[in-house]
Amino acid sequence: MKIIIALISALLMLIVVTFLWNSSDENIELEEKPYERVDITNNNQLVSTTFDDKLIVYTLEGNPVRINDFTRFDGVRIVGEGFYHLQGLPGDKDAPVGIMFNSNNDSFSIAIEAEPVNNNHKVVSDAFRLMMGASDEELCELNVLVGVSHDLNPVLSGKNLGLSFCNPNTSLQ
Repeated sequence: MKIIIALISALLMLIVVTFLWNSSDENIELEEKPYERVDITNNNQLVSTTFDDKLIVYTLEGNPVRINDFTRFDGVRIVGEGFYHLQGLPGDKDAPVGIMFNSNNDSFSIAIEAEPVNNNHKVVSDAFRLMMGASDEELCELNVLVGVSHDLNPVLSGKNLGLSFCNPNTSLQ
C-alpha cells in the first residue's frame, strides 16, 4: 500500500511540474559545468562524474551506470534544485511524454500522456534507451518510474509500468 501511495505521489508531482513547465514561457539556461555528486565510497569527497557529456548515475543497489547526460538534451529545463524536466523527446517536443530526472537521487519519472498506452509505452521506452546510451541490463537496474495519470487510464494509474524492455511479457491491456 505504501508503494502505491509513493508511486501515485511521484506521478502527481510529475504532472504538477509538467503543468508548471507548460505554463511558463521562460527558458532557463543550463550552466556549463560538470554534474557533481558526493561519492560516499570516496570519503565523502565531491567528485566530478561527467565524461564527454556522459553522466554517472547509481542504481538502487549503488552500482554506477554511465549514461548520456540527460541535463544537456535540447528542451530540458531546470524545475527545481536537482530536478530536470523534458516535455516530449529530443527532436519531438510534441511527443506524448514528460521525463523528469532527479539528480539528487539519480531517479527518472516518465509520464506517458496519451493513449494507446501499450504502444506509447514501447515507443517511450525505446526512446529512453536511445537517449541514455546504456545497455538494457543497466537501464533496467536504474530507479525509473513509468506511469500514467488517472485521467488517461484509471486501471493503469498508480502502477509503475517500468521500461517495456525490462519486462517484455507484461501486458498493459
